[in-house]
Amino acid sequence: MNKHVNNIRYLQWALDSIPDEIIDNNYLHSIDGRFIAEAQYGDEITSFTDRNISDNSFVHTIRTHNNKICATAITLWKERVK
Repeated sequence: MNKHVNNIRYLQWALDSIPDEIIDNNYLHSIDGRFIAEAQYGDEITSFTDRNISDNSFVHTIRTHNNKICATAITLWKERVK
């Protein structure tokens, strides 16, 4: 409608990149998201994710095809109590 991406969509793209094994055995403890720039209708979007194994966190970067950073986030996952 406004021809730009809603902020919640950036978080969905970040969470979509989390491996199933993490989602199945952990819960999302915290998320720190930063919205930097708008993605426009028709932009090609790439979601980059790097894992920090020592604390089970992930660093996310959402970029457009011309390398403009639209959003960043850090997600921290804690093991589910069984």
